[in-house]
Amino acid sequence: MLILAHERAHVRRGDLIANAVGTVVQCLLWFNPLVHLATSRFRFDQELACDATTLSDRSRSRKTYAAALLKTLSLEPTLPFSSRWQSAHPLRGRILNLQKPAMTRRRRVFGHVLVVALSATLAAAAWDVRPVQDYRAVVGARARAAHPGVGAACPLAQARLAALARVLPTAAGTPKH
Repeated sequence: MLILAHERAHVRRGDLIANAVGTVVQCLLWFNPLVHLATSRFRFDQELACDATTLSDRSRSRKTYAAALLKTLSLEPTLPFSSRWQSAHPLRGRILNLQKPAMTRRRRVFGHVLVVALSATLAAAAWDVRPVQDYRAVVGARARAAHPGVGAACPLAQARLAALARVLPTAAGTPKH
């Protein structure tokens, strides 16, 4: 019953379509090892999400669910003279995840805030390393837009460009530290 609920969760979430798209991406980018790693992690995360969905209203059934998962592992055929080179079966991680308490709302909100803060920090860092020429071009374009037709003869534009020249390094492409 619990395994069927798990499989229904896959259907409701649209995991079949997501896996098809993942497989197409994996086929297109077959040469990139990170795509293969990301696809396997994506599928593992799908399993964890369906486990959590299955047990969301059946929290007392964790032990029964873990036993059912172990039974599915025993049904997996093994080849003679084969090697299991992986250090642990993915099912082990799923069962260990079942032992953890459910995530609280406070922890989830903290995780979202942390992701947004890290994204903003990375965006600011990427913005900060833009080449010097881009800044000069932007200031020059703004000066010309403020006074069209006057161009470089405009005192305001000349003052802005002079201030920019003092702030930015003179060597093209070398950032000032």
